[in-house]
Amino acid sequence: MSDAGPAGNNTAGMQGAMTADRLALAVEERLRAWEADRVAERLWARDGSLWATSGHEPEVLAAWMGWPELPATMSKRVAGPSHPRDHHPRD
Repeated sequence: MSDAGPAGNNTAGMQGAMTADRLALAVEERLRAWEADRVAERLWARDGSLWATSGHEPEVLAAWMGWPELPATMSKRVAGPSHPRDHHPRD
């Protein structure tokens, strides 16, 4: 894993113009690195060390990572789909 962490940074490999071929290669390389570092698995496990270079403790970062569960959490709070007209007073 690089010093930039598994998510990397936005300037890596960006010298010169970015052509479609170079972009595709950069994306492929990043995806391979993320697979090797198990980024998706660690993200769902709330692994705060994914942002090690942020300067925050992994435990603090993990506490901020509730957003992956938002669909399940919010679906319990919402009664169901409704139409916007149902929320406006009638004339």
